[in-house]
Amino acid sequence: MTDIHTHKQEAYEKAIDSLARYKFMQFGYWSAIWVHLNQIDNNMEQNPFRSLVDTARNIQARDNGQLDILGAEYGGGN
Repeated sequence: MTDIHTHKQEAYEKAIDSLARYKFMQFGYWSAIWVHLNQIDNNMEQNPFRSLVDTARNIQARDNGQLDILGAEYGGGN
């Protein structure tokens, strides 16, 4: 029988592989699997996706209020 750590490692590798191939929905699926397995594991580990979350939050904070998706600042908006 395979232990939970092996399943978490597999989920992590599949998540990273999916992200590297622009398969964002698959990344979400496998990262959620990893998080779920970690929650039920007696030996919880730190989330290996934390740095990705931090990067996304930094980008969001940088762009918040500064980026008009329609490009209004560049003559693309009304």
